[in-house]
Amino acid sequence: MSIPPGATVTIRLGSPTGRLRLTELRLRPPEVDEHAVELFTRHSCRLLACALQERTGWPLTILYPHHAPPGCTWRYHVGVRTPDGRFLDINGAADLADVERAWSAMYGVRVATHTVSVIEGLMAFLGGQTGDPAAWWRDDCGGHTLDMLDMYADALLARRLTLAPA
Repeated sequence: MSIPPGATVTIRLGSPTGRLRLTELRLRPPEVDEHAVELFTRHSCRLLACALQERTGWPLTILYPHHAPPGCTWRYHVGVRTPDGRFLDINGAADLADVERAWSAMYGVRVATHTVSVIEGLMAFLGGQTGDPAAWWRDDCGGHTLDMLDMYADALLARRLTLAPA
């Protein structure tokens, strides 16, 4: 099913997002607004990263807290590493060291990174995922959500290609 241009997509989540604690978000793909950033940085980053990795073959990079203190609720954030070494997620391409500093400051923890070349590596790192990697991440979304991921991934890649490398 295709999302018409300019349409609003309502996403209902089984668990709240990490910052705003939303269980329902309204997005207008591929517009990157507060709800898109919340969804793809504080809940479903792995899905967007998998869509980007599937299109490009670029490795997945996982940011996670190194020795998280008690009470730290952040578990991980996933994007892809571009050929020029940058980190690409819903916020666009940025220097990985800058992204690490921002996440460290946001959660008050030192950030560690782990890079894997394929979705199976992401599954193994995060644990608990079984079955076919393509089905694993695609089964996590359905209908409009998969179309929405495609729209965001395509827009991010098109935007990245128009930017000069760092």
